[in-house]
Amino acid sequence: VRKRPPVITENGITWNGEVEETGERALLMLGKQGQLSGYFAYKGKVYIVSHVSDAVHTMAEFDPGALPPDHANRASEHSLVPAGEPAVAPIRDDVREALEARPLTIDIMLLYTPSAAKHYIRDPSDLLLLLVEQANDIFRSSGLGHITLRLVHSQAIAFDEAGSDHFSVLYQMVDGLGPF
Repeated sequence: VRKRPPVITENGITWNGEVEETGERALLMLGKQGQLSGYFAYKGKVYIVSHVSDAVHTMAEFDPGALPPDHANRASEHSLVPAGEPAVAPIRDDVREALEARPLTIDIMLLYTPSAAKHYIRDPSDLLLLLVEQANDIFRSSGLGHITLRLVHSQAIAFDEAGSDHFSVLYQMVDGLGPF
């Protein structure tokens, strides 16, 4: 059952809804070349629809309850990450309402490695576009519909992340070292 008007962009149409029987979420994206991708949940399972090539699509079932717990909090391992939650004063309602009245588009660039790409059958750029649409759906569902992410560039980079810690890679990017 469709719950919102479809989102139509130059990349295709995104459809948001839910399964009528269970009320679980569904997000499907139809690309301008007929590629269908997305997911829907049914009775606790998630079904992922992926475009492979031409008229070939796949569907995979996955059980979110079978995933391992999130990784341990490593904030204490790095001095730039504070150990606790910072004290933040609440925003006054009038200031918040003024901010929410202005549309905000965040242009993003997503880079991926050959190692990451080999885990997917289809073109990683298509997957990244779907993830951006899912993030936009999360913004809308969270009452932040004025915020939109726009994928402006995605690219594979020649980088071997094996043995690298995330902070070292981030610093290399900031310093303009390596493939960045």
